[in-house]
Amino acid sequence: MAPVQSMLDGKVYDSKAALRATYRAAGVTEVGNDPALQRRARKPESFRKDVRNSVERAFARAGFV
Repeated sequence: MAPVQSMLDGKVYDSKAALRATYRAAGVTEVGNDPALQRRARKPESFRKDVRNSVERAFARAGFV
């Protein structure tokens, strides 16, 4: 791995094992930055179709179609 600087003690580490050992010794939890967790969930297409059909029925009942 490329050398990284620890956010805990500021030292530079060449191995993940050494970095994580310092985290464990300090009782710190390592958290990742997975971009998938920050994406909004997409609404299912079937839900959109149901909404579209309901709106069309409402317009038809009101005489707007």
